[in-house]
Order: sequence, then C-alpha cells, then structure tokens
Amino acid sequence: MFRHFLSLSLALFPLAAAAQDGFRWVAEPRFADAGVAHQGVVPLFDGQAWGLMGRDGQWVLAPQFEAVGGAGQGRFAVQRGGLWGAVDIEGREVLPFEFQAMGTPSDITPVKWQGAWYALDPQGQPQEAVLNIDELVGNDGFCVTGRLNGEAVADWRGAEPRATSAGDGAFGVPVGGVAVVELGGRFGYLECQYGTISGGEAVFDEARPFVEEMGAVRQGETWAYVGPWGNSLEIAGEWTGAREFSEGVAPVKDRTTGLWGYIDRQGQWVIAPQFDAAYSFSDGLAGVNLGGKRGFLAPDGSFAVAPQFVDFTRAGGGVAAVKTETGWGVVAAEAADPATMLNLPLADLAAAQAGRDPGYALVPSAPHWYFAQDVVSLHAITFSTDGRVMITTLANREEAEVALWDATSHRLIRKLKLPGATQALLLPGTEILAVGTETGHLVLIDAVTGAELHRIRPHDGPVKDMVLSPDGRFLAVTDGVEPALWSLPDGALHARLGLPGEKLRFAPDSGSVLVGSSRGDLGRATPEGEILSQIAGAPPPEEPPMMSGPVPNMALSPEGTLVVAGVRSEEQPDGFYKMRTYLTITREEEAPQVLDLPDSLTDVLTLDLSDDGRRVAYAGNSDEDWTVKVEVRDLSTGEAVASESLNAQDPGDGIARSMFAVDRLAFVPGTGDVILVGAEGDAIVRFDPAQGRITAAFGEPLAEAKGAAAPPGGALYLSSDGDGSVWVWDMEAGALETRVEVPAIGAEEMAWSDGATLYLADALDEGDIVAVDFDTLEVRTATGEEAERASQGFADYAAPPPAELAEAIEALPGPGQAVTLRGGAMAVQSETVGLHRAYDLKTGALLAEFLATPDGEWLVLTPEGFFAASPNGARLVSVANGLTAFSVDQVYQALYRPDLVRAKLAGDPEGEVAKAAAQLDLAAILKTGPAPLTRFALPMEGTTAETPEIEVEAEITDEGGGIGRIEWRVNGLTVAVQEGARGAAALESDVPKARARVALEPGANLIEVVAYNAAGLLASVPASLTVNWDGVATDVAPDLYVLSVGVNDYADGRLKLNYAAADAKAFAEAMGKAGQGLFGKVEVVTLLDAQVTGAGLDAAFADLAAKVRPQDVFVFFLAGHGKTVEGRYYFIPQDFRFDGEDAITRLGIDQDRWQDWAAAIRAKKSVMIYDTCESGSLTGTRSVDAAAAQSAAVARLTRAMGRTILSASTDDAPALEGYRGHGVLTFALLDALGQADDNGNATIEVTELAGYLDRTVPEISQAAFGLRQVPQMSIRGSDFALGASVAVLSDEEAFPTTLTHVALPGAALLDGPGGAPVGAIPEGAMLGVYRIEERDGFARIAKDGRAMGWVAVGSLMALQ
Repeated sequence: MFRHFLSLSLALFPLAAAAQDGFRWVAEPRFADAGVAHQGVVPLFDGQAWGLMGRDGQWVLAPQFEAVGGAGQGRFAVQRGGLWGAVDIEGREVLPFEFQAMGTPSDITPVKWQGAWYALDPQGQPQEAVLNIDELVGNDGFCVTGRLNGEAVADWRGAEPRATSAGDGAFGVPVGGVAVVELGGRFGYLECQYGTISGGEAVFDEARPFVEEMGAVRQGETWAYVGPWGNSLEIAGEWTGAREFSEGVAPVKDRTTGLWGYIDRQGQWVIAPQFDAAYSFSDGLAGVNLGGKRGFLAPDGSFAVAPQFVDFTRAGGGVAAVKTETGWGVVAAEAADPATMLNLPLADLAAAQAGRDPGYALVPSAPHWYFAQDVVSLHAITFSTDGRVMITTLANREEAEVALWDATSHRLIRKLKLPGATQALLLPGTEILAVGTETGHLVLIDAVTGAELHRIRPHDGPVKDMVLSPDGRFLAVTDGVEPALWSLPDGALHARLGLPGEKLRFAPDSGSVLVGSSRGDLGRATPEGEILSQIAGAPPPEEPPMMSGPVPNMALSPEGTLVVAGVRSEEQPDGFYKMRTYLTITREEEAPQVLDLPDSLTDVLTLDLSDDGRRVAYAGNSDEDWTVKVEVRDLSTGEAVASESLNAQDPGDGIARSMFAVDRLAFVPGTGDVILVGAEGDAIVRFDPAQGRITAAFGEPLAEAKGAAAPPGGALYLSSDGDGSVWVWDMEAGALETRVEVPAIGAEEMAWSDGATLYLADALDEGDIVAVDFDTLEVRTATGEEAERASQGFADYAAPPPAELAEAIEALPGPGQAVTLRGGAMAVQSETVGLHRAYDLKTGALLAEFLATPDGEWLVLTPEGFFAASPNGARLVSVANGLTAFSVDQVYQALYRPDLVRAKLAGDPEGEVAKAAAQLDLAAILKTGPAPLTRFALPMEGTTAETPEIEVEAEITDEGGGIGRIEWRVNGLTVAVQEGARGAAALESDVPKARARVALEPGANLIEVVAYNAAGLLASVPASLTVNWDGVATDVAPDLYVLSVGVNDYADGRLKLNYAAADAKAFAEAMGKAGQGLFGKVEVVTLLDAQVTGAGLDAAFADLAAKVRPQDVFVFFLAGHGKTVEGRYYFIPQDFRFDGEDAITRLGIDQDRWQDWAAAIRAKKSVMIYDTCESGSLTGTRSVDAAAAQSAAVARLTRAMGRTILSASTDDAPALEGYRGHGVLTFALLDALGQADDNGNATIEVTELAGYLDRTVPEISQAAFGLRQVPQMSIRGSDFALGASVAVLSDEEAFPTTLTHVALPGAALLDGPGGAPVGAIPEGAMLGVYRIEERDGFARIAKDGRAMGWVAVGSLMALQ
C-alpha cells in the first residue's frame, strides 16, 4: 500500500529529486553550535563565543558575544559583557550594549533596563510608558507578549496602545499582530491591536502561530487551518500534523501514510507526502527529514540540498546552518542564491511558447463575481503594451482570478483561477502573465493554458502594483515597501528602489520610475536605483486607504502627478462635524494641493489619472440612498467634465443600467475613455466622458444561483437567483423553459425541496417561506406544516446524497452540492455566479454548461462547443484563440446546434455529437486568418439625416485574413451583400473603405456592417452606427408583393411530394384575395415544379427587387424538400439529382444564396415562410431528430437575413400524408387568414398569424400524426398587416371584411352585370362594402365577408 501510494503520487504531484552539487560550503562543519540565518547572516558558536558570518564565508562580526538572540529587520540582538545590544547585518552597532534583556528587533524592540521593560523604536528611542510585563515571551511588529505578576499580558504599542490580560492563561510569540492564546486548556488567537479573541472564544485543543493569515489548529487528532474571520475552518483536511503557512504553502502530515508533504491555500497537495518530517519555507528553502537525514527543498518540490545532515536551522537569505557528525557549518543553496534566485527565465519560457498552436476554447463571457458585506474595491486593471488585451484581476484572496479580455472585440478570452492574486499584466511579446500575490510572490503564468511556469518571492508583503516600461525593457513591482525592477530581455533582477510607495509608473521615455505613496509622497529614480527626487506629501488622511491588496483610491500618472483620496472631519457652524472627501495632488517641484470634492460625496472607492495627469476619474458613495457617483474632473480647473449618478432603485438610461456600484475604474491608455468594473459581478464597460455614454460592454452579468432543486426522475432543473426569479431549465430539451417570478429574498437565500415543492427562505429573516410547486410552477406561501418541514430541510441542507449516488457525486470535479435529476442519471452543480454544469453521473463526464442573464437571455453549451441559445444568447460565449477572442456570432453557423445539445444531454446514443465534433474543424476556420476590422467612416455617430436614404461608408481593415463578403444591416435587416470578390472590389485601392446606400425609418436607425475574411469563414464583430431621421413615413399606400414557391414533381423521383405545389398555389391565391383593398396593388408571383430552380428563383427575386420599395410588404412562401448537412440548411430545387454524398452541398440552394436574394428586396416589412420537410429518402437514413436539426438550421438562416421567419420543419411522412389536402403549416396558414383576427380590426397582423400558428400547428400535428410539429418564429421589427381577414378554407365563398367603398342608398342589387334585381341598398344611409371585382360597368360587392351582388359602378364611392 505504501509503495502504491508513492507511485500514484509520482504521477500526480512533484516528488523531490536530488540535485548534483546543489550547494556549497560557506563554513565547514567545525562549529559547536549555530543559530537561525537572517538575510544571509548566520550566528556561529566556536566553543568560546558567538560571531556572525556572512554568505561569502567572511565574518561580519568575529566571535565575541556570549549569546545571540532574535533577528529581524536586518538586525540581531546580541549579548556582550553581560549586557544586550543590537548590531545590523553590516556589523554596525545599532543599539547600545546597556540592557539586561532584549527581544527581537522589530517595529518596536522590547528591552529590559533597570528592572523594567521598555519599547524602543527603530531609531533606539524609548516610548515614555513602560511595557506592561515583567517577563517577556516574544514580540513582533507592535505586539509584545509576556507575563506581569504571573498573569499573561499582550501589550500593543501602535498608535493606540492597549494591554490585554489572559489571567492565568498564556500567550505565545506574536506574528503579524496575532498571538496564540491559551485559556483553560483551550486555544485560540488574540488580535493584539484590538484585544479581542478571534471568533470570541478559544475553542481548539492546540494552535500554532498565525502566519500569512492562516493558523494551524487541532481538534482531537485532526489538524486544519482557520482564517482571519473567526473560528470556522478555512481549510479542512485529514491531517495528523500541521505547521505554519509560509510563501503560500504549509507542511502537513498525511493521515493515511503518516508522511509529510505540502499543501496550498486550497488544501491541495503541491508536494506529495513523502517525508518523515517537513518544515515551513523560509526565503525559498524548506527543511525536510527523509530516512533520518535532513536536507532542503526548493519551492518546485525538488531538493535544493539533498538530505545528508544530522540537523539544521531555518534558512535565511539563501544560507542555512547544518550539522554533520563533525559539527555545525553553513551551506549556501544554489536554488536560493540571492544573486540569481529572483531572476526570471523569460527567454526560455518564451522560446517554449514560440510556434505553438494555441487551439481554441468556448468561454462563457461573464465578468468576475464575488459577494461582500461591505463596499469594497477588489479589482486591478492593466493593458498589454499594444493595447489589444485588457487584464482584470479580482484580488479576492482564495477566490482571486485573472481575466483576459480582447480589447478590440470586447470579449472574454479566458479566466484563470489564481488564489491570492492581487495584480497581473501581460509581458510584452509573449503569452506570459506576470502575477503578483498577497504573499509577495511574483508568479509567471502561461496566459493560454493557465499553467504556472515559474515562481519567486521578491517581497514579504502583498504586491500592490506592477507596471511595464513603455519601451518594454523593464518590469517594476512593489509591495509598498521596496519596489523592485527586472530587466525583461534577460529576466535578471535589475535593481531595488529605496523609495517606499504603493504606486509605480514609468516616465514616457522609460528613463525613470515614479513612486507614489498613500501618504502623498512622490519620488523618482532611475531604473538602476539612483534616486533623482523626493517630495513629501500632505499629512495622511484621517481614514487611511485599505491596504490589503491593490490600493484603489490613489493614482499616479507617467508625467508625474500623484493623487490620493482622503476624508477629513470639518466642524460646522452648528458645532457638529461633517466628513469632507478631498483629493491631495502632488507634483514634482510643486507644493501639494488639496481639491475638495462635492459635499454629497462621502468617500472615494476608486480613482485613476489620465496619461497626461490632467484629468482624474473617480467613483464614490453619495449621501443619497443607494447612489454612487462617477465623475471625471479637470485637475487644472477643478470642474467636472462628466458626472453620472448610479442609483440601483432608479437606473435611468446611463451607467446605472449596467451596474449599481463601481468596484474599480481606469483610464484606457492613450485615450480619455474610462473602464468601469461593476461591483459583485456587474458589467465591465467602456465609458466615453466626452459623449457621456457607454461605448462597449466587456462582460454580461448572469442570473445568480442561490438555491436549486429538481423533481425526482424528471428533467427539470429549478434555480433561484435570490432576486425574484426561479429559472426553470429543461435538461432534456437543453433549453430554458420558463422563468417564474417569486418574492425577492436576497443574498442569504436558502433552498430545499421535498421532491414535490421547492421552498425558499431568507436565512436572516423569519418571514414567510415561499413554495414553488414542481408540477404547476405555481408560487404560494408555504403552509404551517410545510414551513416546519422546510425549516428542518434548510438545517439539513448539507446532508449527504443518497448512498447509491454518493460516490459518483463525490467524484464530480465542480464546486458545491449536486442536484440529481433524470432518475439519478444526471447531476447539476451550480456556482453562485450563475454558471451551471450538468454531468453524466455514470461516467462523470461533463455534458453541458448553461447560464442565463437577468434580462432572460440564455445559453446551453456542450464541451464540444455546440450550443443552444435564446435569440441573443450567443453573446454569452466567446471563442478564445490564443490572446484573441471573438463572439460566437462570428462562427455561429458552425456551432449553433440545439439538436446536438439535446443529443449530448441524452448521452449521445447514436454518436451524432461525436461525429459532428470530428467533422467540425473550428481550428481550420481559425487558420484561414482573422476577420477584418470594421469601423464606420461616414456619417458620424448620432447624425440626423435629411433624406430617408443615405450613403454609408465603412473602413475595412485587413488583419491578415483578407477581405471577402461584406454585409450591411439596418435595424437588424440585411439590406445589402457585397459577395466575395465584389466585397474586395467595393474597397478603394488606396483607402480600405466600402460603401452602401440604405433606407431609413423615422426615428433612430441602427446601421451595422460585417466583413468576412477572404475564405468567407470568419466574420468581423459588427461595427454599429446610429443615424436619426426626423421625417415621417410616406403617405403613399404600400404595395403587397408575394412570391410563392412549391415543388412536387422533382427530377429525382425519390423526392416526389404530394402537396407542396398545391400549397404554394393555394397560398398565392389566398394572399392575392387577402391583399385586395388593403394595399395600393397586389402582385403575386407563383413558381411551381420545373420553374423552381436556382436560375428561376434568381430571376424571380431580381424582377421583384426592381419593383419593391422600402414601404412595401413582401411575403415569401416556400414548400418542398429541405436538407440539413453538418448543421447547414439547403433547399432542394426541382432539377436536383443525387449523384454522390456531396450532391446536396453542391447542388442545393444554401443559406448564403437565400441571404443574397432577401437582401435585394428593399421592403422593411417582410415575412419569409418555410414549409419544408427534412428528407431521409436520399441516403436511406434518417436522424432520430432530423426535424430539430432542420429547425436549428432555419434559425441560422433567420439570423443571416434578419427578417421575420415562420417555419415548421418536419420529417417526410407527415409531408407525404398531408392534412386535409395541405401540409400542416400551410393548412394552418390558410385557416389563420380567416380565424386569427384577435383584435377584431378586420386585418391579420404578423403577430396574430404567428400566435395562431403557435397554437394550432402542434395540435393538428399531434392529432393527425402523433407528433408535435412546433413552428419556429422569429419576428423582427414592428408589427404590420399582411392582409385582410378572409376565410379561404370554407366551402362557402368568402371575401375580406375590409371596407373599400360606400354604396349609395337605394342602389339596385343585381345577380350579374346588367342582370335581374335581387335586392337594393337600404335607404337612409350609405353602406360600407368591399369591392370584389368590376365588369362591363358593374361592380360586384361584399359585406362582412359575404357577396351581396352587383351594382352599377356609379353607385360606388371609393374610401380614402
């Protein structure tokens, strides 16, 4: 078992490997004793006295001391002549030898003088008040622990001194202001500054020092770790031993093997358990014991010094004292050599990335999500040096992540979970991220794969800022104490700057580095570390900024302006005090200035400076409830350039529609635009202060997932967002079924299900419990009995899953609890951010990810990249390729496959998904080169046009993939297509511009242009432009044009149909009748059988394109065979002959051709009706869900044309059998013309027709054929009338009920032109009628849809 475990570990975790000559002897092992190394200096005892030896093997101070005490901040406490003093690592005396005892040199150093203990500052000056101890335990920073008169005391000597007693308990040595406390045999942690015990009480059996905000605690025989927020376990595990965290990892003892290894802050093994003992890291080395021998590990888990010693002490500065059989000596490990250990192997890492194929990934494009009880700023924003990539870092401790965004397409490239990250930037010319952490590490990450490439620890505290020089030669990093610079060409640590500060910027010429502090201090140094200038700032603010990570309320510009936000209290005339928010502005060679901000602003959450230092942008809370203020202010005048109020209760039309608060903002380099990152998962947007509007959005906030449940055995999955909605997902269909409105509960929502009902409640409120019935989705208040059961269910929420599923659920890779559905075949795990994952419980395989936005858009995505989505749901996913990303819209035609999503969720029983994935070569699409960039040149954004038609002009820039097809859209309608070579030919030779003439509608018009690469496979992001036209619609009556097409008699006899041609003819006749009297004229074109060829359709569309005006109505009807091949729709023309597997793609009429034809029709009011059947006759095979495949293909066709589409795809059988002499859809269409007038205005509008089809087609198909034929509908633009209400399926002759004329009173009604009288128009009033036809001076008339007879033409007056 032991050997088996080690072999498994070898495959999963790094095991130590011995290094040859991995160290050198600094001092041979001949000494009697040794102390702990500090900054490269080691105390050694030669048997007579102690001395201090440096890394070079030379004595810093030769043996002369009786004892050596603690070391800190470059100083050692030493005893000479019976008295204690302190020396530094250069050998200088820094505290005189006059003390009876001394603690560890630190921010304050406790010393005993004349029987009393005092606190000395770093300059050796004592505080006036003596320390409250008579016996020292230990000290660190400003905290001292000891005993006074037998009682345990912790004495804080910071700005507000405080002494805390633990009575007969005990305090340990403090670390970072926190000390272990023992009370009554129980252990906990004391926060020395506040005198409080974490969690309110000591509850553990044992505790070790609290380091890097983690404390190892024991309960019973098990060790775990607590964080800074109480006694709840931060990292739980089955460990029988644990030591302190250091440099991001901690040694723990595995219960199973009894061996020690190292875990990270998520509790995951980073160095497998394999040692008899292991100790915490120190300056890149960790001591271990293996087989009775001791050695040192490097951070990557390899041996820096192989086990060979009898004993050792903790390393420091790359050296450590070790003991052999002959005595103590000092070794220097090559892996921890200060001269090289902080160098970065950039050249080797970049070379390893060169020439690789980054592949592609489908990425849900959502911003960072977090939840915070308080208003916080957790983000950092940087840009690549070429401006193409924006990097946002969510510095949220263990939940930290880095996101890369394509700054051109505004799409998410990828997110990388990097616990502890505080800052990140992209190294120029590479795909390497440099990431700073809260533990002071600088980590190199592969920006494509997320793999960690290299790690160093140049700082002790959190990394607060990172910048690159404009020339790309230097990287500067600061922890606020000592900035460091690296030379990027060779990766070497270049210099450390003696200018403390939290903000860094390089000068525009890269010749100097600016360093700013939160106190307002401003300094400048050369890259070599020479200080050029130092300016002291104004007094620090009364409320110092948050300093746990990146500092949000200060900014520094490259030209040398430092701005720090602060708050001060001002006495008012009434004697009360009010807080005033202000900015301190520091510039070189100028006295600091103070700019007061508006009285209503209570704080500044985040701010930034423009590159030239002339403008400051900030966001802060207002004294108005629920309001955040965002302003851009000119520093020279103090005037606001732009100002926006974000009110969550009344968002209006501004930034507040995207976010309720701003977490972080930053100027876009080289522009005046500002990036705004919303709080707690809200959007990330680009804001143009000059225009006062958002110009781009980077991330789409998701509907959060607070609680979830599923009916037993069913396929529904219910997820509540805590904000008033329960989202109901159909995990068989792969779609969002509905959204159920419930009372909003909030962030503390609890959910539980009893198998029949979902119960929701607020964990912080004892109010009503909401119940949602699984069967009816009815929402109600839970009864008393239900509430009692639900309350117990909430308490047992973390109960284990059913025994038969427990093992499978435990193996799922995602976070959080799993909800099972479909009889235990599937499990869904949800992240609070709103991302859900469905797994096959038998195999553990990921089936799909799914998500929704608060506005109702949704997406379901398979691992292969196929997706189903709402009309605009495709915007929720990006295609990432290297360091670029684009919208899935750009490859929509290849990936939109709801049919394959359904098959995947069913387990892909027929292998359809696997086959399609094998055929799909998205990588090949990407290799054809990037899509062009498009940008409108004319007219300007917001232009008001003088005429209803204008010429638009767009710049089309070749990004390396060439320029092909160009598409123009107005309000979503494709109005022009410049195909292939015509697209390139449309460009001027000297300037890459394309032009088109487009018609406008009254009001605002959204004009878009899309360009494809030369291969026609990859589309650009649409460039958009809004143009207004203040005119009114023409008063010229519109004409109706109908093109009705149907094929029965195919050249290939296997394709013969019975009803398609008849349907086309019937529809044409019906529309001709319905259009009479409602339009200026009606023109109906019918193509049947042999006429339905590519050439025939081309001619028909060309003829109509020459006639149809923008104000006219166009209706297209198509009946015949369709075929879906690899997700793409083809119509089979009459002259088609099957002559091979590729016949359909060669000879069928594809989407591009339909788009070309439709774009030529200028009518803005148009309807395209497809009544086509999915043929299985050609190949003898038929998909189990062929109709679904064709439906998906028609949906893609809809997007291409941007027109209203009505369709109902079906398999062969129903089409051949027909229904009452027609196809099902056609029958319903004809019936709708007489039955669908829901609003009673005697006309049939598009929405009425669509609603009628939606109701009747499924009913008819289910009754007649035992299957539900569900029509697809995509309605674009405003509603409009298609014709008059007229019954065309009745045996009785019927006519429109529309009134076209009035008949004069008393006019005779005849049985024919000049025939016998059959009646008369009533006397006393004129009668409104419909004129059917005219012949020989007589007109046939109808009333209420029925013929009345014939009257003399002179008896009629036309209605206007």
